[in-house]
Amino acid sequence: MPRLMKLDLQGFKSFADPSTFLYPTGITAVVGPNGSGKSNVADAIRWVLGEQRLTAIRGRTGEDMIFAGSGKRPRGGMARAAITFDNSDGWLPVDFAEVTVERRTYRDGSSDYMINGSKVRLMDLRDMLDRAGLGRDAYLVIGQGLVDQVLSLRPQERLALFEQASGITPYRTRRGEAEVRLDETRRNLQRVYDIVSEIEPRLRRLQRQTAKVEEHAQLQRELSTTLRIWYGYRWGRSVAGLDQARQRVVYREDRVTALLGRSETLGTKTAEQRGHIGDRREQLASLHRESSELHREAANRQRELAVARERQRQLRDRLEEAESLHAPLETALAAETEDLAELLVGLKEAETRHAALGELLREAEATHGDIVRQRHAALRRQAESQSRTLEVRHRLADGRARLEQARQRAEELSGQLRQLEADIAASAERRAGQMQVVEQDKRLYETAEANRERARVVVSEVESQLEARRAVVEQIRQGLVQEEAELQRVTARLEALERLHEEGAGLYAGVRAVLRAAEAGELGGLAGLVSTLIGVPAHLERAIEVALGSQVQNIVAASWGDAQAAIEWLKRKHAGRATFLPLDRLRPPSILELPDLPGVVGVASELVRYDPAYRPAALLLLGRTAVADELEAARRLHDVLRGGFTIVTLAGEVVRSSGSITGGEERNVQGPGLLARERERRELRDHVAALREAAKGTEARMAENAEAVEALVGRRQAALSERREQDQRAQQADQAVERAVRELERLNQTLQWQQQHLERAVAERDRVLGQVDTLAEACRVAEAELAELETEAGKAARELADLTDADAAAAVAARRTELAVVHQECESRRVLLDTREREAGRLRRQIQDQEDRIAALQAELVAVESGLEQLVADYEAARSHAEALGGRIAPLERELVTLEDGMHALEREEQNARRLLREAEQQLSQAQVEANRREDQLQALRREIEESLNIVISNLPETISTQQPLPLDAIVTPLPVIAELPQGLEDQIRDLRTQIRRLEPVNLAAKEEYDELAERHQFLRTQVEDLEHASAHLREVIGELDQMMDTMFSSSFKAIAAEFSRVFEVLFNGGSAKLFLTDEEAPDGREGGQKGVEISARPPGKRASNLGMLSGGERSLTAVALIFAVMRISPTPFCVLDEVDAMLDEANVSRFRRLLQELSRETQFIIITHNRGTVDVADTIYGVSMGEDGVSKVLSLSLESLPSAEIGMGAGVM
Repeated sequence: MPRLMKLDLQGFKSFADPSTFLYPTGITAVVGPNGSGKSNVADAIRWVLGEQRLTAIRGRTGEDMIFAGSGKRPRGGMARAAITFDNSDGWLPVDFAEVTVERRTYRDGSSDYMINGSKVRLMDLRDMLDRAGLGRDAYLVIGQGLVDQVLSLRPQERLALFEQASGITPYRTRRGEAEVRLDETRRNLQRVYDIVSEIEPRLRRLQRQTAKVEEHAQLQRELSTTLRIWYGYRWGRSVAGLDQARQRVVYREDRVTALLGRSETLGTKTAEQRGHIGDRREQLASLHRESSELHREAANRQRELAVARERQRQLRDRLEEAESLHAPLETALAAETEDLAELLVGLKEAETRHAALGELLREAEATHGDIVRQRHAALRRQAESQSRTLEVRHRLADGRARLEQARQRAEELSGQLRQLEADIAASAERRAGQMQVVEQDKRLYETAEANRERARVVVSEVESQLEARRAVVEQIRQGLVQEEAELQRVTARLEALERLHEEGAGLYAGVRAVLRAAEAGELGGLAGLVSTLIGVPAHLERAIEVALGSQVQNIVAASWGDAQAAIEWLKRKHAGRATFLPLDRLRPPSILELPDLPGVVGVASELVRYDPAYRPAALLLLGRTAVADELEAARRLHDVLRGGFTIVTLAGEVVRSSGSITGGEERNVQGPGLLARERERRELRDHVAALREAAKGTEARMAENAEAVEALVGRRQAALSERREQDQRAQQADQAVERAVRELERLNQTLQWQQQHLERAVAERDRVLGQVDTLAEACRVAEAELAELETEAGKAARELADLTDADAAAAVAARRTELAVVHQECESRRVLLDTREREAGRLRRQIQDQEDRIAALQAELVAVESGLEQLVADYEAARSHAEALGGRIAPLERELVTLEDGMHALEREEQNARRLLREAEQQLSQAQVEANRREDQLQALRREIEESLNIVISNLPETISTQQPLPLDAIVTPLPVIAELPQGLEDQIRDLRTQIRRLEPVNLAAKEEYDELAERHQFLRTQVEDLEHASAHLREVIGELDQMMDTMFSSSFKAIAAEFSRVFEVLFNGGSAKLFLTDEEAPDGREGGQKGVEISARPPGKRASNLGMLSGGERSLTAVALIFAVMRISPTPFCVLDEVDAMLDEANVSRFRRLLQELSRETQFIIITHNRGTVDVADTIYGVSMGEDGVSKVLSLSLESLPSAEIGMGAGVM
């Protein structure tokens, strides 16, 4: 059954008028003189099937496909070609019985593809044709140039012909797609590798920063702990000094009171003894008393004046400090204000430009929209006009063709009736034979299908095992990744602890110096610190740490000499102090015996682990220390025990045998102690070793499973090879059945068609004569309508040419670009403005705080200075009054000299008492000044402590007048009571501060950044594994496709080679020829050269020679033999042969003709030829001629209606 039904042309090259070619039978010939347009038929078929290489259809631009016009005919505005296929058996992948593929091109360069009148993309058309075997690589149109080209091609270029014939082109397309995906996967993998390589250095840096932050925090905690001890010692000394000063003030006040009482007693005695002196003595005594009061008041004012002047000095210092900090803040605020003003002006300018550009954009868009709407309206009118014009032209061309066909049809039907009866008898006989072939092929297919199913089951089982094993490998890999991450985290923590241990963080300066000297080999016989020699369970660490106290830093020495040598070394180096425990001289007390009471854990020395060699040191330090669960249990134990002992609780409370209790909770949480740090360091070492062993075991299991996966992959490859072989055999059997069934269906359809054709021919002969008059009238009406529509189409085209939207579209795009740039500028300025405003706000708050502080200090200073002036005035007044009284007393004393001779002794004693009283009052004033100075120093120390430790001291002396702190438990805390400053504490503080400064600056957000980046790193590593898995899978797919293509190509090539030899012998009536594969080495000498197909031909009576030695006719006949061999093995639905017989003589033409008839059973042929012998085998003949107007005309001829002598080219106009 023919697949190609007809070809419609209009305006294509020389076919200016509508022309139709019908292809009802197997072979159709197209004849005509040179230059008449015959080859344009072949060009039209290639063009409508999507040919994009215009040079292949003898053109340079799309306009070359449109009728160019002549002296008598104007040029056309459109070229149209349409092919109609018979799809009743569904060989095309669309749901239509008939499929019309149409292509149009216009003078403006536009082009349309349509399937059954619906516009489609070129991609959609090619997809449909590729699946039907009509792809770009199919040899559907074979011209004389292609025939010669087949032989002129290099072996590697000739290979494409055989690949198309073997049916591997779809697989090669799939392979190309797989390679594209593989390249994309590789690029993605490389991008991910690049990202990972960028992240990993930062990840390592953040890991180091995290360890640095932890070390910094640990040092800060140790510094805070050490500073609390140091400040506790200084605070205790300051408080003690203040108490002593207060005691001296009280003592001086008591002495003044005592002296004053003695003076008054002496005065009373003198008054009693001299009662007879009278009023003058009394007056003199009164004056002396008043003078004493004035002197006392002057002394008090002098003391108060000294205290006020000291307070004035302190306030002035603090005011100068606050004012020195205020000026830089004002300068910074002024600079920020200027920057804010500039930024605000820039932002307003940008927003103004943004608004203006937005308005311009809206105007441009409105203009562009108007033009687009006008153009769309014009396009619609033009499309409607062209559609109607094409419709009328089609109707007119169809009417003319039908009219001419009707006239000819009546003449042809009589001859067809006789031929049809003979054909029906022959078709019935061929159908019976073909049915037997179908049954035999079906039995072979069933056998091959059973074998293929068994192979599929094997492949499925192996793939299931492979997937299960790969899942195990993936699970192991995930576990390995987690183990590596845990190992990395634990290793980082261990390195930080090791670094703290090596630097001696938290140790006294002397202890650290001795340990370093021991490590350097300068000192010997030192076992190490107590903290490193005993192992403490985690739940007992706090109790043992409290029990040991500073003894945790004691150094265990082997002998007294080793300890003495270390102490001498410390003295020489001035490196600090340390406590040593010489094992040969230790005298530990007896171990504490504990009663069986609830809540008693045990003796501390028995609860810790240590080497037996260090037992004396452990017993000395912990042998008399008991551990209890809680304070209540410690109380019960204290009531029972006797002698010297210490009880510690798990929470850290201490109960001593003396009855004192130490406990509480510090507000600021400090870092772990030395014991906890040493325990963690030992545990982490064991943990790291365990993790490394676990990782090795995991890697071994992963390698074992990977080997199993490789073995399963090998089994799968073998199973896949077997399955592909069985698939190929089943496919070949299926293709054989399909070819046999198609042949049977074709015979059935041919027989049915012949019978139907016979019936239609009888009825049609009567109907055709009645259609002639009707068709002639319809043609006249269509011609009139066509003229009117062409006028309308020209008018619409002129309107459309006047409308263009390119400038408006460019303006819109430019405005949008400018608007986007200005918008981004506005956003950037807003972000910068917000940042600067926050900075200015921060400066204003700092300035306000400084101004408030300055104002408070100034107010306090004014009050102090005002009081100071009043004190000066009071002091001067008291002193002046006292001097005045002295002036009054002197005359009275002179007057009483005579009267008081007997009383000189009493007077001298009284005067001495008064002198002592004045001295005592002066000493009291000095003691009060000293007490005030001590109190000021204590307040300054309190501020220093609160600023350094960020706490509020709660245990202030009651004598200090200050506002009581709020009950903020997080920051209010007492300082420890330190009676004696530990050895080397100040050196330790300096060392800690030096270590902290060396670590600074630290990135406090490093831990959070590290966790986030580590999570992203893990995600990217997973992506890498997924991409590597996808890449491996794509390589497997490519390998399978290569193997499948090699198998299919090898099978097809062998078949084509055998057929080529047979066809060559038929065409040459002897001789021999063969095909063989060649491998060309790569240019660089490596493996992987390209395959090629070489042809060896030996015509009859000649030696074997290469193709270059053949004559023109022999080359053509050899090329035809190769093309026919390919068609026999891989037949195409139809094929156009354009003058391929031009170089053949009559003898070769007859053999060519026989082969053509043989191939026409599978393939429908359209032959363009000048050769009379070739025309003889055609079932339908079309003649093409060209008139004076340069337009090709078509004439159809029936060979059966003509005598054999007249068969040839004819002329006539449809």
